Amino acid sequence: MNILFLHNKITQSCGITRIMSNIAREKNYWGNNNFFLIVGLDDLKNKKYYLPFKKFKIFHSNLIFDIIFIINFCVKNNIQVISSFHRYYDLIAVVVSKIINVKTITIVQSKVFGKKKLSYHAQILIAVSHSIKSHLNNEFKIQNDKIQVIHNFIDTNDFNIIKSRYELLNILNIKKEEKIIGFIGRINNEEKGVDILLKAFQKIKDYRLTLLLIGSGPDEEYVKSFAKKNNLNIILIKETENVYDYYNLFDLFILPSRVEPFGIVLLEAGYMRIPIIASNVDGIPEIIKNMETGFLFEPGNVNDLIYKIRFYLENPKVGEEFAQNLFDKILNNFTSKKIIPQYQQLYNSMIGN
Repeated sequence: MNILFLHNKITQSCGITRIMSNIAREKNYWGNNNFFLIVGLDDLKNKKYYLPFKKFKIFHSNLIFDIIFIINFCVKNNIQVISSFHRYYDLIAVVVSKIINVKTITIVQSKVFGKKKLSYHAQILIAVSHSIKSHLNNEFKIQNDKIQVIHNFIDTNDFNIIKSRYELLNILNIKKEEKIIGFIGRINNEEKGVDILLKAFQKIKDYRLTLLLIGSGPDEEYVKSFAKKNNLNIILIKETENVYDYYNLFDLFILPSRVEPFGIVLLEAGYMRIPIIASNVDGIPEIIKNMETGFLFEPGNVNDLIYKIRFYLENPKVGEEFAQNLFDKILNNFTSKKIIPQYQQLYNSMIGN
């Protein structure tokens, strides 16, 4: 089987990049199948994500040119299935499928709105959470028989620690007696709720704490200004090549998102057995069950988040218990060994294998 992935960009912190890479490199499941990638923007530094693909780049910014380019590419490479991760490429794939014999799948990783007549016309839509499935039902009026829920996942082979905790503490000039609260993701207030985390951190001054944020985004200057104005011990690091080193630093991981379809960072932090607090929104409760695998707080509620942080700091044994529960849940449900066979079954069913 020859499978083509279409995506607008691949970057270091992009969860879709990791999902595509993990799907394609699992030769134990796919055998001799070939995977191709056509991408608009390529901003990767870590070359390991290139390995599974024969990768090509779209140079055009014109819909007609892009359609012609992909038709020619599919014919030349005998592509049987096109998998899209973006509505623009979903549209292209559907048009291509009207001209040549190719099947279409779109993997829906986020909640978007508008452009309803041009959106999500692939034969099958993969929703990465039940929350996304409900969104497709309600916002785009798509019937259940066209949607299949396949959750995001992690590949446990990725979790290699290169720099020790001690090394990183020295590099970041963090004292070993301090507790480190971590966040990894887009530095964005509107979606990721970074401002909520900063306001909560500002009010917890009776503990020796460092807030470590890893990522980039439109609100980086807001973070720097807030930290300086309030004299807070906040460290902001741009996207890093081996993020798992930094998970090894965290005593507590917080995801304060206002919108979160299904956070891969929660799976990563959970696999590292880090206690987690996350907002009770969208797909997060499909990973975190309150008072069992972590703590959920009311989205946008700073006081509720403060209460949960204090509870964890004062009851570390409870945090360890929840973290172990989440680790077990991830191993049983959200690894490549559990999820990729679902992709394999779907792709095979589409081409009649």
